[in-house]
Amino acid sequence: MVERITSQDQKIINILNDMNLYLKFLEQRIIKLELELKTLNENFEKYRKTVIEEIDKFKKENLFLKDLIDSLNLEIEKIKLELKKKADLAEVKEIKELLNLFNPLKSTFVTKEEVKRIVNELINIKKE
Repeated sequence: MVERITSQDQKIINILNDMNLYLKFLEQRIIKLELELKTLNENFEKYRKTVIEEIDKFKKENLFLKDLIDSLNLEIEKIKLELKKKADLAEVKEIKELLNLFNPLKSTFVTKEEVKRIVNELINIKKE
């Protein structure tokens, strides 16, 4: 018994074939989209790891710079304390003037006898 395919049956078969082809097309498209999504996820994960590494590197550099700044600030405070112990410019000039005043090579000193003689001479000049 051979059944005959009617035109109505043929139309249904054609529609089913078309639907089957469209379904295969959709399956391929889904597979392609899944692959693209997988690639995107892999790329995102690589990028995320790179960003995390860069952030960690930045944090370490930031800590290093903070420690360096703290160290420099400590050294500056030590220098300030040392500078407070040192004579300022006015004190140095005053000491220099005093040294020049008492320098026997640059100053002229008189003896007690010379002072007495000069005083006596002045007294005698006034008496005259």
